[in-house]
Amino acid sequence: MNEIQRNVLAVIIGIQRQHGQEFVNSSQIAERLGLDAQTVKDYLVLMAEQGYITRTAVLGGCIVSPIAKGRIALQEWENTQQQKSAFQVTVEVQPDNHTSTRIMSERELLVKLRQMLATRFDEGELRTLSFDLGVDYDSLSGTGKADKARGLVDYLKRRNDTPDLVEAIDKQRSDIASDNAFQEIKRALSELQDKTPEQRQRMFIEPKQTTKEAREESKGLSLLEELIGELPTIKELDFYHPDFQRWHNTVKLSLRQLFGEDSYPAKQYDCIAWHTSDNPEDANQQRDLYSRSCKDAEYLLKAVIEMQKRIA
Repeated sequence: MNEIQRNVLAVIIGIQRQHGQEFVNSSQIAERLGLDAQTVKDYLVLMAEQGYITRTAVLGGCIVSPIAKGRIALQEWENTQQQKSAFQVTVEVQPDNHTSTRIMSERELLVKLRQMLATRFDEGELRTLSFDLGVDYDSLSGTGKADKARGLVDYLKRRNDTPDLVEAIDKQRSDIASDNAFQEIKRALSELQDKTPEQRQRMFIEPKQTTKEAREESKGLSLLEELIGELPTIKELDFYHPDFQRWHNTVKLSLRQLFGEDSYPAKQYDCIAWHTSDNPEDANQQRDLYSRSCKDAEYLLKAVIEMQKRIA
């Protein structure tokens, strides 16, 4: 279960407890999380397929309710929050060798910043923040506030200006600056700035050790590069096309063989929502979602390959 799914479940349960209602409308979830309605619906479709919630389509959206598996998954996630995998955290031993602290990875830090901008800032505040950072808000990719938040974080990351974003939030929003979650981001950023590029990369994907494993990894990365090369053709297909299904299954299998079934890359790919059962007759909606998913898959595969090559 990823961070957004956890937040969705937490919001559903919170609304149920607050209002004593059995079912929650997708529009309520979107409003609470500050996400656009389509993004929320896509996640709800995925979560229903995974067995976390029940979902019933209604006019203009859907109504949902968590089932036992979802409640248990949320509780387990909270219980193991301090035991994240090596792809998400690392253990830093202090000089006295008596204490240690866990720090979040660069990827997790960026995700938390994106979520904070999407949920704690309105569009006007996000525009002002972008202006103060010298970024043209309207030129950022996407249309909704959540898309713009992601675009801003990505734009600044590519220019190594993430510290400027954290500093701007710290100065402009005292209500956020005092939050423990934001203080955790600041600590993690400080730790990351003290590390070498190679150390930061290892926090994302652990390198292989043996010569045999290195050869297998090289073959696997070559296959991923070939799969990326097929994307221009794949983008012209749809979810149900046999060639897409072959490509899709090959990517999933390759990521699991390279990094493990429970690895960060494999789980991130599984979270890509290629289609939705809401309004299946709406060809434009299905095409837009499929196109966005192709871009997400391309970004993930290229990031994985780049990280592994730099480590090697």
